[in-house]
Amino acid sequence: MNISVINKKYIDDINFHRKQCSKNKALLSFKYDDINLKTNIIQIVIMLLSTGITFIETIRSYYDLNSNFYNTIIIIFSTMIALIMAIFRFLKYDEKRENIKKSLEDHVFIINKFNINYLMNTVLITSAFYLFFITLRDFFFKKSKNLSQNLSHFGFSLLI
Repeated sequence: MNISVINKKYIDDINFHRKQCSKNKALLSFKYDDINLKTNIIQIVIMLLSTGITFIETIRSYYDLNSNFYNTIIIIFSTMIALIMAIFRFLKYDEKRENIKKSLEDHVFIINKFNINYLMNTVLITSAFYLFFITLRDFFFKKSKNLSQNLSHFGFSLLI
C-alpha cells in the first residue's frame, strides 16, 4: 500500500474524530451553561431570601415589633433557604459543573492535538526518520547497486 494513501486515510480519520470532538465540546458547553445558569438562579434566590430575613429583622428591631407575623415570615424564609440548599446539594450541581468543565478542558486539549499542521509535521518527520534509517540500512547492509537512488533518498531525508 502506498504511503500517501495511508497518510490520507490517517488524516481523514483524524479529521472525522476532530469534528466529533468539536461537536461533543459544543454539547458540553451548552450543558455547562445550563447548569451554571441553574446554579446562579439558586444562589440569587438564596441571597434574596437572606436579604429579606435581614430586612425583616431590621424593621422589627427598629420599630420594636414583636408580632408573630414577622417571626413566621422569618421561619418560612429560613426553611426555604435550608430546603433549597438541601436540594442543591442533593442534585450535586457544583460537582456536575466541575466535571463538565474538566471534560471541556480535555476536549480543547484533544482538538488542539488533532490540529492538521501538527499532524502533518508529525507524519512528515516520522516519514523522514523512516527514510533516513532505511537508507542507512541499504548503505551498510544491503550494499545495493543503486547508489544514486540511495544518495538521493539520504539527502532528501536529511533535508526534511
